Amino acid sequence: IVNCARGELIDDAALVEACLIAEARGPALGVLCRYPGPHFPAALFERIGDLAVSGGPGRRPVWFRQLHEDPGAVLWVVPEIEGFLRAACRRLGLARQLVVADPPPARRPDPHSVIATATSCEDGTAVLQPSLPGADSADNIARHCRYLEASGFAGLTCEIDLGIIWQVGFCPGLLAAGFVPRCLIPHGGERDLLVFQRPSGEHR
Repeated sequence: IVNCARGELIDDAALVEACLIAEARGPALGVLCRYPGPHFPAALFERIGDLAVSGGPGRRPVWFRQLHEDPGAVLWVVPEIEGFLRAACRRLGLARQLVVADPPPARRPDPHSVIATATSCEDGTAVLQPSLPGADSADNIARHCRYLEASGFAGLTCEIDLGIIWQVGFCPGLLAAGFVPRCLIPHGGERDLLVFQRPSGEHR
């Protein structure tokens, strides 16, 4: 997936169309834009979801353009997110087989999970990504939320790779911490990437 870098505002239709033509000659399956400009050529893309704007009202759309025929995929899910994913796959026309892992097996028997975090002081956002599974994943998510929000990071998202079975084990903890699924990025990781977002001010 070709990903628009943070801070880039894409708003020139001719430039975007040239980019799509150039990338379509290569191996990339699609182009993703999370930060569209005011004149973004939406007609060239498909809206795959929305993310709340940190520190402000409204939501920011997330756009995707598929460049090659979708090869289909098998996704690991837990029951709590199965309904959202089935609806997203129908809406986006994605051929997906959802396999429920209940409960999902851990990669290793470890009491402690590890979560990587990328922060942006510029707009007060933070992206959580599971690195290692563990029995304390729900508590670990809650601790990250408390620390990040106390440090001024109001816009929290978490990305779950549905091609990695142990990562979906973090989903119940995310939901318990107030995160909600916002968009499904086709082939954004090993397989599709599910983006969760925690509304600002949530404390559970």
